[in-house]
Amino acid sequence: MKKQVEDFRISCVRYLRNSCEEISRFSKEISQMVLESLLLKNRWSSDYEKKIIEKDFSMILQENEEEKSRLTFELRPNLSNPSCKEELDGVSSKEYVRNCKIMLAIDEYQEKLYMNSFEKAQDFFKSSVNNFEFLLLFFDNMLLFEDFIRLPGDEEIVKKHESLKTLLKRKQKGTLIDTSSERSIVKIWPGIMINSFQIGEKKIDYWGLFQPIEQKNDKNAKNMKKDKEIVVENEKLEATREIKSFKTFRQKAVLKDRNLCLNEYTKKFDEEVEEVKRRFEKIKYEELKYQFHWDQKVFTLVNPDS
Repeated sequence: MKKQVEDFRISCVRYLRNSCEEISRFSKEISQMVLESLLLKNRWSSDYEKKIIEKDFSMILQENEEEKSRLTFELRPNLSNPSCKEELDGVSSKEYVRNCKIMLAIDEYQEKLYMNSFEKAQDFFKSSVNNFEFLLLFFDNMLLFEDFIRLPGDEEIVKKHESLKTLLKRKQKGTLIDTSSERSIVKIWPGIMINSFQIGEKKIDYWGLFQPIEQKNDKNAKNMKKDKEIVVENEKLEATREIKSFKTFRQKAVLKDRNLCLNEYTKKFDEEVEEVKRRFEKIKYEELKYQFHWDQKVFTLVNPDS
């Protein structure tokens, strides 16, 4: 009976160890899956909201073109007759109102597209920071082969020896490391640049995004002042906080995947912002061009002899 219990215990430990080894082998795929899913989720959400905004704006542009055609038709040559001055003023007034409305709409929808891109980028930034820290913590605490006891039938693990020259250098520096463990080396992993996503002067408020200050009553005025000092200090930050973690292939994979996804999203974000800027500048130029020709026509009607 005792032997059966011991055999069962050993088989359970072996099964758990093999399962942990299997998970460890998929570490790179785990980090890739988590971080790429964030990329795809935010990209889809951004594109979906963008299509809705563009659809509404295209309807406004269509209505504007119809209004321009109608007013152009009303601007007849016979309005040059002094007796039609009131009608000419009425048409000019309608054109002025139309021009003001469309210019306001252009600015409004340009800002909407900017804010959509920025807000989705901010969500992606926050998710990337949180999931990067989570994955490092997850892999730091993952059960490894070395965490389990030796079981009957296990082969003797041969310790990897390093060159004498390397060991002597480490001894002189006072940094002798036991390389028999995967967790023997610790590294400070870099954060994310806060200005990764920026539109003009608008950039991510890292402090406000991760450490919001709660409103406090007068009794906590001293603590409030201290919090404000911390906010001012954190406004000068250029990157998110660095993370201390072990240096294994798992953590390296997390950093690599994070940077790949971040670079890809940053590139798409910059392209979107530039595309919106060019497109709306072109629309404004066409509108100003139309306004110039309108003014020329009105001037010709008012001054037929010039």
